[in-house]
Amino acid sequence: MKQSMVTFYRIAVLLFLLSLVGCSTEVILNAPPKDIWVVYGVLREEADVQYIRVSRGFLIEGDALAFAKENDLTGTGLQVKLEGAQRTYTATYVDSVVKEPVDGIFYGFTGLYKIETEGAAALETAVRYNLTITQGDDPNFELTASTRIPEVVDIERPRYTPGQGQTRCLEQMTIQADTRVEFDAGAIPGAAFELRAYLDYTENGVPKQALYGPTDMFSESQGCTTQGGDNPYCYEISNGVALIDLLSDIDPQFQNIYEYDLTNACTPRGQEENFSDDFRIEITGMVLELKNYRLVNDPKFLDLNTVRPEYTNIEAADSSIITLGVLGSTSRASILARLSECAEYLLQLNGTPKPETPCEL
Repeated sequence: MKQSMVTFYRIAVLLFLLSLVGCSTEVILNAPPKDIWVVYGVLREEADVQYIRVSRGFLIEGDALAFAKENDLTGTGLQVKLEGAQRTYTATYVDSVVKEPVDGIFYGFTGLYKIETEGAAALETAVRYNLTITQGDDPNFELTASTRIPEVVDIERPRYTPGQGQTRCLEQMTIQADTRVEFDAGAIPGAAFELRAYLDYTENGVPKQALYGPTDMFSESQGCTTQGGDNPYCYEISNGVALIDLLSDIDPQFQNIYEYDLTNACTPRGQEENFSDDFRIEITGMVLELKNYRLVNDPKFLDLNTVRPEYTNIEAADSSIITLGVLGSTSRASILARLSECAEYLLQLNGTPKPETPCEL
C-alpha cells in the first residue's frame, strides 16, 4: 500500500513537470481596447480667455511614439460648458493650435475649447465652477469636473509708504539680502501658493524682462512667521537669491545702458494706479486639485520603481470610461515696489552710483 502511494506521487509530479514544459511562453502585452479621455484646464480668474483641452488616450500594438507623432488625438465635436455664479459659458472649438514647444516628438498641432471671460463675463473668486463635456451623438457620454477659484490674496508687505505731503511711494526692497513678503490669504484661501518677481527694463533702449521664480509651491510660511489676519503667510527670500536670479537674466555688460522706470515712484494719495510698474511682486494661489496633481507629477516624488500614482478630478458618467487629467483654478495678486539703491547699483540700473553703506551680495 505504501509503495503504491509513493508510485502515485511520483507519477503526479512527473505529469506536473511535463505540463510545465508544454506551457506557452507567449505573453499578450496589450489588453482589450478601453475608452480613455484626458481633460486639462486651469481657470485663471484674471484671464479674459480660458482654455480646456480634451483628448483621447490610446494603446496600439505598433509604435506608440510614431502613432502620437502622426495623429491629432484631440476630442472634436464635443459640447463643452462651464457653469458658475449663475452664468453658463459655452466653449467654441479652436483648431490647429501650435503646440509649445515644437519638438517634433508629438503631433505639432492640437485643438482647444475656448471660453470667453472678459469684462462682465469675468470669473469670480470664491465661486465653484462646474465643467460638463458631452457628445451630441452619444446620450450616455458625459465628463464632469469642478473647481472653486481661491480668493485673491492681500499682499501686506511690501506696501506703499507715506511720502512728502499727501503722497505715497513705492517701498524699496532690499533683494540683495534677506527680504520678506507677507500676505493674507482671505477666508477661502488657496491650497498652495507660488511667488514671483518681475523686472521690466531696457537694454540700450530695447525692452526686456528679468524674472525671479516661480518659487516651489508652499502651503505654509517659509523661513519666517507673521501675525494678524485670518490666514497670514510669510515668505522669506534669503541670501539675495532674488537679486542673483535677476542678475543672471540681465547679465549686465559694462558698455551697455540699463534702465527701469521710476518716473512715478511717488504719486498723490488716491492715484496709486499711476505708480511705475517696472518692478512687481506676484503671488499665485491655487486650489487643492491643482496642488495634488502637481505633487503627484513632480519628478522629485518618484518611487523606487518610477511608477507614479494617478490623480484626477475628471469623472465620467459611464463607469467603463477611464478619465485622466485635472480641472484646477488659480488667482493672482501683485504689488508694485522699487529696488533698493544697492540692488539698482548691483544690477547697473539707471546709472545708480555705489552707495556709501555696505553693498554686496
